[in-house]
Amino acid sequence: MHLTSSVRSDRILYNLGLKLMGSQFSIKLIDKSVGSAEKKAKQAVQEISRLESLLSEFIAGSQISQINQIAGKRGVKISPEVYQLLCQCQYLSEITKWCL
Repeated sequence: MHLTSSVRSDRILYNLGLKLMGSQFSIKLIDKSVGSAEKKAKQAVQEISRLESLLSEFIAGSQISQINQIAGKRGVKISPEVYQLLCQCQYLSEITKWCL
């Protein structure tokens, strides 16, 4: 994790770099205080981590991992959020002729 912050008049630029979901993330915020920016950055990290726990094919308990493990054997109950995401992915694949 890499953290920097700089002050410009009454605002601070807060930059947090870290690796989540197997990818490098850079969370950049402009806020009135470091404390407020840290709180918002923490919320962003929590949301990214929540999504990873639903969508990672490498986390055994994730819904996507369960779909892959059980594929062709039986149905898997998934959340409406994951269902909507999969529908959107299929739609985007179709309109781009599977070039994503």
